[in-house]
Amino acid sequence: MCPVKTIGLLGVAVISTLAVAPRNSSADEAQEAYEQGNDACAKGDLDLAIRRYTEAIRLNPKQADAYNNRGFSYSQKGDWDKAISDYTEAIRLNPGKASQYVNRGAVYGMTGDFDKAISDFSVSIQLDPKYAGAYFDRGRVYGIKRRFAEEIIDYNEAIRLGLKTAKVYNYRGLAYHRILIYDKAIGDFSEAIRLDPKFADAYQNRGLAYGKQGEHGKADEDFARAKQLGFKVAATDGAGAGRTQEVAKPDHAAHPKAEELPAVVRHSEPVQVNPKDARAYHHRGFACLGQGDFDKAIADFTEAIRLDPQYASAYSDRGLAYSKKGDFDKAIADDDAAIRLDPTHASSYFHQGVCHAQKGDLDKAIAGFNEAISLNPNYALAYKNRGDAYKKRGENRKADEDIARAKRLESGP
Repeated sequence: MCPVKTIGLLGVAVISTLAVAPRNSSADEAQEAYEQGNDACAKGDLDLAIRRYTEAIRLNPKQADAYNNRGFSYSQKGDWDKAISDYTEAIRLNPGKASQYVNRGAVYGMTGDFDKAISDFSVSIQLDPKYAGAYFDRGRVYGIKRRFAEEIIDYNEAIRLGLKTAKVYNYRGLAYHRILIYDKAIGDFSEAIRLDPKFADAYQNRGLAYGKQGEHGKADEDFARAKQLGFKVAATDGAGAGRTQEVAKPDHAAHPKAEELPAVVRHSEPVQVNPKDARAYHHRGFACLGQGDFDKAIADFTEAIRLDPQYASAYSDRGLAYSKKGDFDKAIADDDAAIRLDPTHASSYFHQGVCHAQKGDLDKAIAGFNEAISLNPNYALAYKNRGDAYKKRGENRKADEDIARAKRLESGP
């Protein structure tokens, strides 16, 4: 069997190990040559593998797996045109095999033909709706094209189907970061770190997200850990590591410039959604929220709620959009709905407290922060905001205690 090696976006190619041929002497010779090609590929002798697959094809021109595996060997040598040609012939001979579309899509992605890559991954998903790797690969390409909401939807599906790796969570965290949803980004980077404690990029990315939230102590700690693990950082301006770091770039080695995406969303392409999929509207709402288009965000969150009235996150995020518009009563009502559906969601209590504070109702603000802290005792921003509320009420001792606690949490253990 040919080993799995990095050739495309997901980092794997699916190699066929069994070719079925009619039983005759020529077919036997073709099968023998095919197996010799697999052995050579497994040993890294790509030139020999290509020669043996070529012989198998000569003896049996209808052997789709030989074309597929020769395409893999060509891709390992960086001969993209020949790889695409072989994968295309494999598809022509066996159009119902999902993995061949993934292989060709990966090469299209490596060569920068992103629309064709998306098309191939989509066909693969149609043929095999449980193909987690195809969702992940397509999500990667959506990210390159700045279609961040669709990127997140595909990562969600990949994770739901069982592709729960540090790499997947790191990429979804990057997508959330790029639409300015920093809490969710931090959650994904933290999960990536839990799965791979030596994942330098995840520490770097989480540090940047912490910095965007004003948690500079945690940011500096993560940047230091990333550097210790080998991440190369840009020079700072003297303001501290948590102020000038860079997001770890994903590893599209063949086309690094395509991955130099801005943190601020420029989501120029419309997101196409399944009209019956609440999640799709929810994630498109994220894209609009990141752009500052709060009315469109609210419309999408509202549609998500109409399709799934138990969708707590859609209520919470619609509340955030309302608060950005200064409509604090509607924001509080949405947070109430989110809390009824998910009483463990600390950020809904926190956001509700912020809205009450904006309205000048300090008692209700403090009550919201209290609930957030009871659910998450390390919620630095909740302590800070509760401290501010206490100070406005003239309770300086409590205010000082909360603000000091927030600073300790920001600076780490």
